[in-house]
Amino acid sequence: CLNLPMHLRYLEENMYLAGIVPGPNAPTLDQLNHVLVPLVDDFCEAWNPGVYITRTAGRPGG
Repeated sequence: CLNLPMHLRYLEENMYLAGIVPGPNAPTLDQLNHVLVPLVDDFCEAWNPGVYITRTAGRPGG
């Protein structure tokens, strides 16, 4: 959401929490894959057929 004005950029409704990886140690690549697969699946749903954006911060009228 880097195209949003600074005062809106980090509001909860403009964030996408991909996940939280618990500690205290860094996960292995295999463990990290279990976290990333659902995230990639979500992005694939948006990729095909695509996302139609009608307004942006720079062009609020479309």
